[in-house]
Amino acid sequence: MNGQIDYSQYGDPMPFGPWAQDDVQELSKALTAGSDINSPGAVAGGGFPLRLESLDGTLYNLSYRMEHLKLWPQLLKNDVFNTVNEINVLTAHGSGQAFFHNEGGLPGEDDSTWERQYKVVKAMGTTRRYSIMAAMTKMAHADAETHQTLGGTMWMLEQLERQLFEGNEDLLSVSFNGYDNNGLHVRDLRGRPLTGDEVNYGAGLIYEAPNYGMATDIYMPVGVDTDFVDDIAPNARYNINPGGYQNGHAGMQIKVYDSQRGPIKLQPNVFIRFGEAPSAVALGAAATRPGAPTQNAALAAAGTGSQFTAADAGAYRYKVVGVNEYGKSVPVTMTGAIAVTAGQSVTFSINDGSPLSSYYEIHRSTRNGAVGTCVFQMKVARTGAVTTVTDSNAYIQGTGHVYLIQQNREFNKFNRLLRFMKVRLGMVDSSYRFMMLLFGNLVVHAPNKGLVYINVGRSDRSPTYDVS
Repeated sequence: MNGQIDYSQYGDPMPFGPWAQDDVQELSKALTAGSDINSPGAVAGGGFPLRLESLDGTLYNLSYRMEHLKLWPQLLKNDVFNTVNEINVLTAHGSGQAFFHNEGGLPGEDDSTWERQYKVVKAMGTTRRYSIMAAMTKMAHADAETHQTLGGTMWMLEQLERQLFEGNEDLLSVSFNGYDNNGLHVRDLRGRPLTGDEVNYGAGLIYEAPNYGMATDIYMPVGVDTDFVDDIAPNARYNINPGGYQNGHAGMQIKVYDSQRGPIKLQPNVFIRFGEAPSAVALGAAATRPGAPTQNAALAAAGTGSQFTAADAGAYRYKVVGVNEYGKSVPVTMTGAIAVTAGQSVTFSINDGSPLSSYYEIHRSTRNGAVGTCVFQMKVARTGAVTTVTDSNAYIQGTGHVYLIQQNREFNKFNRLLRFMKVRLGMVDSSYRFMMLLFGNLVVHAPNKGLVYINVGRSDRSPTYDVS
């Protein structure tokens, strides 16, 4: 070979044909996997259909867990064998005052006092369903039935924890009475935060005659627990562990408060209602949940002797939610704001929706606040086709309840006719169904050994938790 060497001596310089620059760019696109989350559709050379999903092997729980349950795990569970269960209560060792007597005389005659009480077992449960196709499908983390079983169990435990505090069989006949409605002592804080002085007062009340109790536990919203610790911590002295603080640790978790009447365990509870806003949508099956109520009589303010003070005087807005055992209605806003002066009460009336409500939840705004500031204030029993609501400011919106009790079998227990049970149902379509059931009720033997603080507010220096 003589002369200069060029490409022609190596055969066809373009063995795949005459490719233009645009063709080369299209080839580059075909080799890009992309990062689309949703399918971009049919795209020439798109790699989305060929990408395998990368799913983490762990199911991350963004809801509550077992450790958030405070009251239910503590309760003594007592198995019973009848739907109506009776208990005997000793209320007094004697009723007279004749203690001394003359020499040779006869001491005064006296008797102890007993009382027989009864409690009716209530039925609780949930029905879960999954399709045959879901059962045959390989699912992440667990099979369909396990997912439904775990979800049903946790949901039932949440409902049970809430009802142990706020259940009211006068408002909802199929429920049982919780601590709010079992005759415990009541102390109204009128929006003030919980302090060490208040807890000492409550412990003394439970200890004093004729109650003869010993407060052991205090259950409260998480924010109230924070305020309480902020109140007592600066005034206390603590022993530093041998060697002092190490590894950059500062502060201290306070789990027990030593009152004048003994140690009291602090039990912050995420399930105790504290100024919740109403759900924007109805909850429950449309065929059985309450229909939305309608306004009958307009808001009016009149009268004297209410608990509205001069500091409370102002304009208020209201929302109403219907409630029955199957769910809740959408919130209905009452027309306009009503101006209230000291001593007056607010009244208005509402018409039933369909299906009927068992009771109504009343949500009230802050003083001179917009309707968007309405949060839970109180529950009102349905009294007929038209229910009149009277707000004398006995309950303050946006506050919570705190429960100071003697937590042992002398104070309360939970009677079980049926332990947690899973019952399969017959197939009526191409899905599997099962019920999860619990039959029982809360029994408070000695309500005088417990105290409910109502209208508990937050400290001015403590922020409100924003969980939105």
